[in-house]
Amino acid sequence: MVQSYTSICNRRVQGRPEHQEISCSRECVGASFGCLDFFCSDHEFCGTSRYGDPYCMCRAIYAKPFRESGTYTLPVHCGLTSTSISLVTCLLEETGFSPLELRLQDPSCEGHMDPHTHMLTFSYEHNRPCGAQVQSSFSQTVYKNAIVFSNSSSNVITRQQDFHVSFECVYANTKELSQLYTAVQNSVSIHSSGFRDRMVQMNLYLDQNLSRLVGPKEMIELNTKVWLEVKALDGRRNLKLLSCWSTPTPAADGPVRHHLVQKSCPNPDDGTVLVEKNGVDISSVVSFRMFQFLGNSNIIHISLHVCVSPCPMDCPSASV
Repeated sequence: MVQSYTSICNRRVQGRPEHQEISCSRECVGASFGCLDFFCSDHEFCGTSRYGDPYCMCRAIYAKPFRESGTYTLPVHCGLTSTSISLVTCLLEETGFSPLELRLQDPSCEGHMDPHTHMLTFSYEHNRPCGAQVQSSFSQTVYKNAIVFSNSSSNVITRQQDFHVSFECVYANTKELSQLYTAVQNSVSIHSSGFRDRMVQMNLYLDQNLSRLVGPKEMIELNTKVWLEVKALDGRRNLKLLSCWSTPTPAADGPVRHHLVQKSCPNPDDGTVLVEKNGVDISSVVSFRMFQFLGNSNIIHISLHVCVSPCPMDCPSASV
């Protein structure tokens, strides 16, 4: 095993001046150079620098896809409230950079080294973006950041090559949710809790305090007042309800429909509808009296917009 990795290492280093500081002699993995007690993860093996210090080099089969794609990182993780990305440090060693020299765009945001995998992970919360650029449009919000070389020296010159790994997360700002209702005599039974995604969810309640959640098999009498809440799961984004309508079939664009909310305002033809909260925080609430299409099921559709800051409202205040 030692011989094969030494051979691979020698073939990679020959003819590449930037890697001449790497020693690939068989002794570099011997006890006399400290590798016997030097821990490397499963995808690494021990080598030595020209200074005789042991460090972990990437196994060839592990490093191959990274080198072929010209990347140093694992795929970026876009969470609900945070973003993270991990650098493969055994690849990083080949560039001559130390993990201690890397930061996000905000120099105070350092990476965390996993002692077992040797992955260097940089992460930030969206409410503390560590120098990230936040670009928001009607359709999406983009968080852009980068891992860069942080020169702490006061020198006006440097002989260190540049290091810049950019990454981003894109979040859709527009969503559509649907919920199915089926008529049973003089009542309505919910057969589906509705579509949910990683950013928003929709629930139906029987009280204004939103404490009496309508369960999957609960029966609701027609003309009963109900409250529909749409809520951002990440807890930080503001929601603006754009429209809410019902159709007797799953097709949201079906020709037969009943509008509850249009352009963020209650449908003036349905006097039971009240937009109680919209665009000011992480949830929107609309109330109305339960109804059904004659001889058909009801499917409620909602279109909404996700805002980074409070959403501008176009609906007259008297309607909210």
